[in-house]
Amino acid sequence: MILPNDLSCVSARLRAASSDELKLAVESRHGGTAKFVHSVVIVEEEAGRVTWQGDVAVFGLKHSPVGSFRAYAWAQEGPDGALEMFAILHTPLILSPREAVISARRRGRSEEDGASAADVSTRITDLAAHRALRSSS
Repeated sequence: MILPNDLSCVSARLRAASSDELKLAVESRHGGTAKFVHSVVIVEEEAGRVTWQGDVAVFGLKHSPVGSFRAYAWAQEGPDGALEMFAILHTPLILSPREAVISARRRGRSEEDGASAADVSTRITDLAAHRALRSSS
């Protein structure tokens, strides 16, 4: 999946996509059969300012090749103005729509910095630390 180069503040570039378009994105990227469940508003803040805001669709997923039972999807305008679809599977490390957005944003930043496969463990550790911090507050 190709992620936009600038994910520092994307709220102005989010574009609506129908649940059917997002369903197709989930099914084409991850296999299985997706069914729209609901959508949630996610607001991410860093240092007191909003860095990402948008609606994330939650899908139930059946017959996934990797056994996942849920997926999260949203769309946003890319740097070239084209609509980019994000479809992230629910996994032991991504347990919510918010964590899906965090994962995609971190992956985008890492790709900008030329991250290698070895950086995956760092991202996993960062996400676990973020989850622990949120649950303690």
